[in-house]
Amino acid sequence: MAERVRVMIVDDSAETRQCIRMLLAMAEDIEVVAEAENGAEALKKLAVMAPDVVLMDINMPVLNGVEATERICRQYPAVSVIVLSVQNDVEYVRCCMRAGARHYLFKPVTADTLVQTVRSVNGSERDPNQRQPVTDLEQTRRC
Repeated sequence: MAERVRVMIVDDSAETRQCIRMLLAMAEDIEVVAEAENGAEALKKLAVMAPDVVLMDINMPVLNGVEATERICRQYPAVSVIVLSVQNDVEYVRCCMRAGARHYLFKPVTADTLVQTVRSVNGSERDPNQRQPVTDLEQTRRC
């Protein structure tokens, strides 16, 4: 069996974290290794838990998702961040992509979309020759 994708869920809502955990539990190749209720807690847990992918909410107390994404991408460049948010605004998307997020999904998200995105982002990080643009906005971020 292939190596499992290690995921950390960061959201200030325990209910949302549980829901995301349940969606990911359907995939045998994905393992939730940690949860955090804000960006500061995520940064503390990151070095110890060593996730491959972080699922990040935007609006959280202490350290919001955009600032946490920027710090994670700078300090842990091998970790991919996927932002999950109810904010359906192109400016939020751009801001997150500039911070280093590899993808942006709108809540609520389906299990299929979430699992495929985690696999895609993780696969593109593991094999740079196979890396595909994740969104049109990612191309904009590089310009």
